[in-house]
Amino acid sequence: AAAPEQFVVADERFLMFEGKHVNQGWVEYRDQHLKGELGDLAQVRFRLSGYRVQIDGGLAAVSFIFNVLPKTGPEMDFGSGRATAVLLRTESGWKLQRLHTS
Repeated sequence: AAAPEQFVVADERFLMFEGKHVNQGWVEYRDQHLKGELGDLAQVRFRLSGYRVQIDGGLAAVSFIFNVLPKTGPEMDFGSGRATAVLLRTESGWKLQRLHTS
């Protein structure tokens, strides 16, 4: 669960919207949501497509389509959806601040 932390704004500004569910802050998301899914996530890969990017200074918004696929075996689509990511430019590069999936 620690590896993704380098890619996110790892404080209370982090927001995750998944359907109707909301996690406020990186620690809440990591401990109450992400840790429970790590076993399942280890079995899949994500294909991202249809990017639309808008950048305004130190803020970027990216909308995209995602497909959840198995890492091995036949090419099956376990699920798909749409997402919007908001990234913040930091001294160490772009960091994910908000993610909304549906």
